[in-house]
Amino acid sequence: MASGNFLKRWVIEFRDFAFSGNLIDLAVAFVIGGAFKDVITSVVTNLVTPIVTYGKTIGSKASDVPFDVMKWKVIGIGVGPLLNDLLNFVILAMAVFFIIVKPVNALTARMKPKTPETPAEPVNKECPFCLSVIPIKATRCAHCTSQLPATV
Repeated sequence: MASGNFLKRWVIEFRDFAFSGNLIDLAVAFVIGGAFKDVITSVVTNLVTPIVTYGKTIGSKASDVPFDVMKWKVIGIGVGPLLNDLLNFVILAMAVFFIIVKPVNALTARMKPKTPETPAEPVNKECPFCLSVIPIKATRCAHCTSQLPATV
């Protein structure tokens, strides 16, 4: 019987650990960070490096071709691979959000104990003479200037 209580406590403790916000946030950050690394690598490989090495390309093999005619081929900017990596990142981020974040948030909201809401105390009241809305602590109506009866 003692091992049953131990196992139950262990399962409850593991559940609290697994669904704590920090662990889920860390897992999502790890996945998104890996995908973002691919985007940064693609930007450097397909955009920055060709622009930085532009002078070498023109000097070596394409010096007779004017830059404005064949600029994409001369520079070698890879627009397609860059857009592909950006699209992969967006798709992965959406998948992580809809498959992991939304269900875990819904599950943790269900697991939280319901606390009954206490109604807030009123801050306004009605003037008995002109029926305008005035602060509850007012002793004289701001609209009709009538002396108000004391409220408890």
